[in-house]
Amino acid sequence: KNITYKEDMTEYLTYSLKPNFKVLGKELGPKIKLLQDLLGNLSSEEAYKVNTNDLTVQLDGENFILTSENTIQSIEVKDGYAASSDNKTCVVLDTHLNEDLILEGLAREFVRKVQSLRKDADFVITDHIKVYYNGTDKVERMLKDYRDYVMGEVLGDELIKDISLKDKYDLNDEEAYIKVERV
Repeated sequence: KNITYKEDMTEYLTYSLKPNFKVLGKELGPKIKLLQDLLGNLSSEEAYKVNTNDLTVQLDGENFILTSENTIQSIEVKDGYAASSDNKTCVVLDTHLNEDLILEGLAREFVRKVQSLRKDADFVITDHIKVYYNGTDKVERMLKDYRDYVMGEVLGDELIKDISLKDKYDLNDEEAYIKVERV
């Protein structure tokens, strides 16, 4: 839920290099296989730097300069992240879920279900309601933390725990019993 600007994306992405065969095929001939092996052993940080700076390596006992023209860079997203790039800008999303995000998602699901129950009961969009509920410990924690959000979204005037409810719903793999009543 926040934005961080970074120049070095190696924390989120893994970079690797392959020879650009069109450029190097004739120049290196059979040594291209050695270069391929050498590029496979470069660190992600070294492969990333070739984008902006040339890198000198030892190829069969001789200096060889890696550039962005004689190599092709591949990028893989590390586990727990999603990324998209336009070759100038890369946007990375952290897809790890912490307890707060899980509870927020559960709150949104709770709101969605209550809104669906309002619609099924033919309530007018401006009708205020009482929300009766019962659920797992996680549902309880969510309603404690997100009560104001939930009640604001559904025009709820009262939130009442009721252990006698019969209609069970699955909200993000959490069991919840919910009933709505027009005020």
